[in-house]
Amino acid sequence: MIHNSETTNVTIQSLKEMLENSNFEYSTDDEGDLYVSRNHLEIGTFIRLNLDSKLITFFTYAPIKPGVSEPDMYKFVNAVNLNILRSQFYAIGSENDGFFLYGRYAIHIKYGIDQNYLILSLEKFAEAFMAGIGLDQNDEYFE
Repeated sequence: MIHNSETTNVTIQSLKEMLENSNFEYSTDDEGDLYVSRNHLEIGTFIRLNLDSKLITFFTYAPIKPGVSEPDMYKFVNAVNLNILRSQFYAIGSENDGFFLYGRYAIHIKYGIDQNYLILSLEKFAEAFMAGIGLDQNDEYFE
């Protein structure tokens, strides 16, 4: 466990070690975020460390079917946010270019982070995001 009154011990390297110790494979994107694939989670998920705000943020996204109107998109986003409490859902895009449903969840690391809590939070976030997609019972938004 990384525990300190300051978060100086929580680093990308320490997060990588926690993932490795849990047998989670990951990659690093161009922005320095970690990415855990669908080999380990219900949906591939990014992990971002922000030491300024003392947060670890999990986020992911899924493309929306072409042809979804803006009012329908935001109606769905609102319904997901009302039903799935672990994540914050939002849409990016337009009717012309298509939409993506995004989800994010942050955990505070002011006093450090425990490996089990990191992994559990990551898994629960991915499950919550997929539960949000599951609210599309008539396949209006997702393939």
